[in-house]
Amino acid sequence: MKNKTIGFLSIPLVVFAIGIASIMFPCERGNRFFRGTDTFVGVGTSQPEISNTDAYLYIRNFSFQSRFATNDARVTGNLTFTLNTNFNMLKNNTGPAWGTFKIEVDNNVGEWEGVCTGERIYSGIKNGLPTWLGNFSCTAYGKGPGLEEHKLVLNEVVTTHDPMPMYFTGKVDGMVLEPRNTD
Repeated sequence: MKNKTIGFLSIPLVVFAIGIASIMFPCERGNRFFRGTDTFVGVGTSQPEISNTDAYLYIRNFSFQSRFATNDARVTGNLTFTLNTNFNMLKNNTGPAWGTFKIEVDNNVGEWEGVCTGERIYSGIKNGLPTWLGNFSCTAYGKGPGLEEHKLVLNEVVTTHDPMPMYFTGKVDGMVLEPRNTD
């Protein structure tokens, strides 16, 4: 009898937990997951600040462009990223990286502006090349028609084959969060 009582009492607790979760983590109809790639295009025009003291490679304001291509047209366009790092040269140029970015969405739909933080690790020799992986978490807010009040959250894993974080390819997974409908 004791097991039946516990099972019977657990049903209201599960229903209550689902109700609380739906309030705390709402998922509106228009929220969409996306997947895509990020491919290096070129270095920006600003001059980065680079120094290497105390066995660290400090990079500040390193600007570059890339092509952001996803299965969601709202998140496909040209990306400009400004990168900062504190890479430990005694540990194969690994360490934290962060920065700001802007995606100019194709067809003048609007743009995303946001921030990223991440960590770069050395993953060894792959296909005869030294390989680093950077794992970034990014958040941005939309501007322009159709993107106002939208939020972008994504994770990107970037692969580079050079101690300097350039000439990369990235794999992107994320979600566009649309504003809550208050009607």
